[in-house]
Amino acid sequence: MLSTQPTIITPYGAGPSACRPLPRREIAREVARRDAAQRGTQQAARAQHARRVEFYRERASQWDGLRGAAFGAISSRAVYDLRARIQTVSQQAQDQLEDIDPARRGGEFKAWLDARLVHELHAHQGSTVAAVREFSSRAARHFALEVPVACEPARPRTGSDFDTARLQVHRKKNSNLSTAVNIATRAYMGFMIFFVLTTVMAVALPGWLGALPVLLLGGVALYEEHRKRVEQRQYQAAEAVAGHIGEFADRAASEMEELLRGLDLSIDTAYRTRVEPLM
Repeated sequence: MLSTQPTIITPYGAGPSACRPLPRREIAREVARRDAAQRGTQQAARAQHARRVEFYRERASQWDGLRGAAFGAISSRAVYDLRARIQTVSQQAQDQLEDIDPARRGGEFKAWLDARLVHELHAHQGSTVAAVREFSSRAARHFALEVPVACEPARPRTGSDFDTARLQVHRKKNSNLSTAVNIATRAYMGFMIFFVLTTVMAVALPGWLGALPVLLLGGVALYEEHRKRVEQRQYQAAEAVAGHIGEFADRAASEMEELLRGLDLSIDTAYRTRVEPLM
């Protein structure tokens, strides 16, 4: 006969030891292990922070010397570069003045001179700013920064506006009278040559031939006077151009010094602002 008593089924392996709690010693060891690991992590983080602070303090202590040496070299190269460019333009201007009459082509010469000076100034600033950007990249590597400080200065303010009135020749008093006397004297010498040939030396020459030495010597005197005035204009124009280029060079040098001081200050401030929170 089947039993009417209920059957109790228990899980396999269940027994009094299945839910037994860990011993206190094992719990204490586990807690101690976790505390030690946490303390080790904290100590490693503090050590890493200390090394980083020491790194940036060391690099910051070297910053003034590094920046001063770099901008000193950049400034020296900038002075030399500007001087070389100005000398090149000055020589080209003098060469052009030797081939033209400043009184007739003064406007054309002014346009060329102004454009050349401004072009060289912009090229000079471009090379100087490129050197500053290169130093900014080195500064970023010095401080272990990924992005260097940008350098975007304004374009040069200095311009060139040569005054063509400075090409005007300052004529000496009675210069026209002396020119006329010189031409007349040369023409008279030509007449005297013809007179000596026909009268003293009794050379038979037609009368109209006497105009040839007069016109020849008078024309030579006229050409010489013209060349003398052109050379005088060229000489005075060369002095005026040299003065204008010198004034332009002084203003350009002053502006470049101001630009470098501004870039030095801006780069110094920018890197200090980025590095100080890391120390």
